[in-house]
Amino acid sequence: MEVLREPPNVSTFVPLAEHQSTTPASFYSGPPVLHYHSDRSKLIIAEGEIGKVLAFAPLIQHANPPQSESNGESEHAETAETQRVVDNVDIFVTSDKLLLFSSAAAAGVAIPYPTISLHAIQTLPAPSDSSDQAPGQGVYMQLITSTDDEEDVETMSITLVPTAAAPQQPEQESATADGGEDEDLATNDNEAHQSPAQALFNALSNCSNLHPDPVNQDDDNDNDEGAGGSRLIQSGLAIPLGSSGSSLPPPLPGSGGWITAENMHEFIDEDGNFIEQDDEEGDAVAGDAEGGDAPPLGPGAGTISFTFILPLFPSLLSFYRTLETSPTSALNRVLGYLNAYKKTFSIPVNEKYDIVLLGGALGSLFSLLQAVASPIIGRASDKYGRRTALLWSMTGNIASVALWCVAVNFRTFLLSRVVGGLSEGNVQLATAIATDISDESQRGSTMALVGACFSIAFTFGPALGAALANVTVVSANPFATAAGVSLSLICVETLYLYLYLPETKPAASRTKRAEGSVRNTPHTNRPSLLNLIHFLFLLPFSGVEFSLPFLIATALFPDHPSPSAVNGRVLGFIGLIASLLQGSVVRRLPPLTVVKTGVVSCAAAMFMLAQIQSTPALYAAAALLAVTSATVVTGLNSLGSFEAEEHNRGELLGALRSWGQLGRALGPLVFCSLFWWAGREAAYTIGGSCMLGVVALTFGLLQSPAPALINLAKPKLNGHAKETLLI
Repeated sequence: MEVLREPPNVSTFVPLAEHQSTTPASFYSGPPVLHYHSDRSKLIIAEGEIGKVLAFAPLIQHANPPQSESNGESEHAETAETQRVVDNVDIFVTSDKLLLFSSAAAAGVAIPYPTISLHAIQTLPAPSDSSDQAPGQGVYMQLITSTDDEEDVETMSITLVPTAAAPQQPEQESATADGGEDEDLATNDNEAHQSPAQALFNALSNCSNLHPDPVNQDDDNDNDEGAGGSRLIQSGLAIPLGSSGSSLPPPLPGSGGWITAENMHEFIDEDGNFIEQDDEEGDAVAGDAEGGDAPPLGPGAGTISFTFILPLFPSLLSFYRTLETSPTSALNRVLGYLNAYKKTFSIPVNEKYDIVLLGGALGSLFSLLQAVASPIIGRASDKYGRRTALLWSMTGNIASVALWCVAVNFRTFLLSRVVGGLSEGNVQLATAIATDISDESQRGSTMALVGACFSIAFTFGPALGAALANVTVVSANPFATAAGVSLSLICVETLYLYLYLPETKPAASRTKRAEGSVRNTPHTNRPSLLNLIHFLFLLPFSGVEFSLPFLIATALFPDHPSPSAVNGRVLGFIGLIASLLQGSVVRRLPPLTVVKTGVVSCAAAMFMLAQIQSTPALYAAAALLAVTSATVVTGLNSLGSFEAEEHNRGELLGALRSWGQLGRALGPLVFCSLFWWAGREAAYTIGGSCMLGVVALTFGLLQSPAPALINLAKPKLNGHAKETLLI
């Protein structure tokens, strides 16, 4: 479900009468067909349902004061529930999506039909101040809000109270004018006198049939399911089953019109399947007006803490966008700048891609701050020690995640990203510590082990973050649970480092290796060359890495009810493969071979992402990206460590990371702009072509480190320091 910022225009749709009177040029293109439209309608949401779907937030802000409803049974006041009613809502039932829009809120919501798991006609209680007024009718709908698997589905309920009857059909006009047969006249007369709720219900049923529910084809009950089978019977709900002789459909025999706890066994078997009932003449109640069979009923449709936020970016930004409707808010100001940037291009861009550009801008900001801070953190570790610098960095991380915990608006969330970007030093300091405790013969394997630890965090972090995103404890910040768990983990990590991590930077008196380690040949890879390749590699790779969740959410699975869960699984898959590779293969290969393997895999993955359409192909490309994640940066860090001396190791590795982060700063903004402007096929094709240039530089200019005479003896603290570092 997505937020609408502009009111739908009736003229942009094909009227149903026109669609039925002519043969369309194509059944797969063209504007959607408008099956039903009703203005000045009402949207009713129970107070307990508010917050389940963030896209409804702008509408709820303009709802009437809460009022208590008792489902029409005044003697059962204990069943009363508080409801919010939004007046003057325009309803558009199109062949594409169900659209709701409020002019007062200047916002609406687009609901994909597969997310509507149930819809039915509901009898509404008469207004309390009008005892002589008959009860009204509405259409009750149950919407799927999130699902991690087929057995764990979360839903919310809404009720729509329309005002417009069904539109007149062309066959109705001709039958009336030509004086057709009595049966046709009766049918047309019934259609013409449908109540607004029945007209809305029928339109929803017809459009739902155009979008089959995303059920698993391997389910045991597939043979019992029909397309568009979201019309179910629920307590308090009436379902049209073929009779249109009155304002409500006939009740099921023996049920009094409702399924209750006492008679449920008469209609639902032990497996949850609907039991067909026969009327007194032997005809199936579920049959149509002709006595035929109706469609069978069916179901509706940095650390480990640092990685929590990765799969949540699309949902986070959508949450703040629906929450902050004021044009002067920080988020809308940022969006205004981005929209001004969009207008510099000649090709119009759909508004839904604004979230892609905004996500790229935030990723670029974080990496740009890292590019500024990395050299400073590196020099500080050379001067004050690795342990001291790392503890200060962890303190900044705690402040960043704490701000995220209380980020009920975009301004606070932006501040948390700024603090995190300026203080994040875990990666480069872990690399420097790994260099301190290893000699040249062990450098590659030690770097691979450190990389494996980060990959393990990227395996479990995104998946855990996506799972925690479905747990809402604070309604003002639905992501506070994920942020709170992240804060707890990072505090435990900081305490552990404070208690057990020794200082690994050599003392000033040991600037030369007195133990006999001597370098007899000069290095062959200049730091400037390594910095350049690091920058050129991360420029396209970081864009692909950051755009992957948006590719899943907007291109591959646009109607998925829980894109964060899909993102979490894909990122977790990448982290798992990368950690396995770094813990086994990468640590045994020369650093230059590692880098070459990674850049070739990255180029192949980019060209695949430009064309893929299926889930298996997505995971195949993700496997190639996992190879890249496991190799290139680890290999470049290993090659860079060979160029460092003990007195400037932190500075040199900090500069290497700074150039990489500069590539990360530009990559998401540039690549997401391409993704939004030229489309995903062009964006990934251009990215793959750029990566081929990096492949040429790597194979043409980089060389393996020159052999050296090495004393394999290590300081006594190395074993304890390595153990602490890996933990």
